[in-house]
Amino acid sequence: YPARELAPTTLCVSFVVDERGEPTQVNPLTQEGCAPAEKFALLRDAMLAAVNGWRFEPAMFCDYPDAATRDRDWNGQGCAGETVEARVVPVSLAYAFTFSLRNGKGEVAAAKR
Repeated sequence: YPARELAPTTLCVSFVVDERGEPTQVNPLTQEGCAPAEKFALLRDAMLAAVNGWRFEPAMFCDYPDAATRDRDWNGQGCAGETVEARVVPVSLAYAFTFSLRNGKGEVAAAKR
């Protein structure tokens, strides 16, 4: 019989967003507050599939000639103004997915860790 109830269960995932904005090295994360992924194989597989389907704007490293230029030119949208170097870089991220099931109705919430 399908489950009708699941107490809130949090599984965590870590991954790298590469220079193309695609998730790589997607793996369950074991840390405090995260349930052991091997005990919840279906939820783990759903979490990994979701993250593998995500796409991001690649992270940008902006090196400005000095702090005054950085403070004046930074626009929050990437490198702007005079830069010594601007390059796309990979970044590591971690997310927590909390799954629950009440009266047969499933819910999933995701949050950056």
